[in-house]
Amino acid sequence: MCTIHPASRELIEAVWRERWDGFVVSPNGLYRPEDVHGFVLLNDQGELAALATWAPTRTGAEVTTLDAIIPGHRYGEQVLAVLEQELRGRGVRGLTVVTSNDNLHAFQLYARRGYRLVRIHRDAMERVRKLKPGLPDCGNHEIPLCDLWELEKGL
Repeated sequence: MCTIHPASRELIEAVWRERWDGFVVSPNGLYRPEDVHGFVLLNDQGELAALATWAPTRTGAEVTTLDAIIPGHRYGEQVLAVLEQELRGRGVRGLTVVTSNDNLHAFQLYARRGYRLVRIHRDAMERVRKLKPGLPDCGNHEIPLCDLWELEKGL
């Protein structure tokens, strides 16, 4: 049986170091592990399977990262559901998430969960590359990596 519980700062730091170069850039700000809260999902074998992190915003909260460490089991979607439930319980009414224009898998996941595309931040990856110069020009499916898509969901 999978278990989901709050993520430690050390775990967030380790995952972000490996997968996000230690920090996340969003049109809403720059996030470091100490700026966020998170939930971790451990699979039946007790292995780290997914991590979802979030930060408060002026109008609600932002999902800062959603990592399916073990893909193909909908672990990311499961931990996202718990994050949404937790934030709803805290009185948060709106949740945003930002993803790159090449991340069609993420777009599908969020759309299935009721998120709506509200903004396209054209050429935002230029700003991200100034902070993360190692980012490639093309991403998944050989799609030029240029824009950030912002989605919202009412809770």
